[in-house]
Amino acid sequence: MSVWNVNIGTIFPNVFPGTLGVSCLGKSHGKQWNLFVQDLRNYTKDKHKTIDDTPFGGGPGMVMKCDVLDAWLHESYNHANNSESNAEKNDKYKEIRNRGKIIYMSPRGRAFNQSYASELIKTDLHILCGRYEGVDSRLLKHWEIEEVSMGDYILCGGEVAAMTLVETCVRLIPGVLGNPQSIESDTFSNGLLEHDQYTRPDIWVPKDSKMEYNTPCVLKSGNHKEISSWRQSNSETLTKNRRSDLWVEYIRKKEKNVHS
Repeated sequence: MSVWNVNIGTIFPNVFPGTLGVSCLGKSHGKQWNLFVQDLRNYTKDKHKTIDDTPFGGGPGMVMKCDVLDAWLHESYNHANNSESNAEKNDKYKEIRNRGKIIYMSPRGRAFNQSYASELIKTDLHILCGRYEGVDSRLLKHWEIEEVSMGDYILCGGEVAAMTLVETCVRLIPGVLGNPQSIESDTFSNGLLEHDQYTRPDIWVPKDSKMEYNTPCVLKSGNHKEISSWRQSNSETLTKNRRSDLWVEYIRKKEKNVHS
């Protein structure tokens, strides 16, 4: 797989890389994936760097201007970062333009999940981080931008949402995680919540407490078949009790496989 490129447009570029620059994500940056961040205010034309205006039809808040964001989408293809020559910049963003997908972080968009993350790492991304009441819809239509939601809640802007999306995707890139089997046991990877985890000490007594907590005996048995069975059962129980939506879909697929 070639290097995965992510290009982010935001009015708060200093927020990045944030958590994307630490641990395995930071170590793999420049090897398995690249992050480019542009300040959207650099694409304004007035001295006040105005990036928003009042909405047509009235109403609260401000709307991000389509002409400014359009300028970013055009020019971002031709600039990478200051450490590279112009030729290198053009070559890198020419590749992004040919294979890229444009995403706008929006609470009204398609729900993001682990399955969708697996799709997104197959192409480079341009991510628009909105603010205020959102962006001019004409931009979304012209550029065929896909709106993506991280959940049924509202943030002040798309930056944190973009970091979450990128981190989820980067973890799936081969070679990023030290142990690739970690992905296979992740919550949602098989339609279930991940099973409970335990580590040393075997018997734990919390401070100022007489309560004693033991590790399930099966996990110390060395019998991998029984351990696997316990983990599967534990995952199913957790999913059934906590996420009825996932449980219904899991049972549906399970019954479909039985009858196919």
